[in-house]
Amino acid sequence: MPTDLKKLFTRTLPAAIAKRPPADTLGVRYSFKISGEGGGEWFIENPNKLAARSTSRGTVHISVADFDLLMENPQHNGRKLLDAGKIKLSGDLTKQQFDQLLALLR
Repeated sequence: MPTDLKKLFTRTLPAAIAKRPPADTLGVRYSFKISGEGGGEWFIENPNKLAARSTSRGTVHISVADFDLLMENPQHNGRKLLDAGKIKLSGDLTKQQFDQLLALLR
């Protein structure tokens, strides 16, 4: 089932951050650029806020199809997709910080 990106980035992730705010260890802003039909660009602005627009210091590049696969099992599939080159990281985003972002998607 395709992921509802708007719901994920405007409701689900903010609720997850409110319950257990692991993003305070991230320290910077990140964006998800999700290509393909129904994709878009979404931002994690700071530890407690998500928004549809912002500037970003690190970006996760991924297709809609691969994002759906990622959402099935974020921790396992995230590393698999990253190692296979289907997820690209840019800016100041490290693999460790990417793992912290994946923890928000669980």
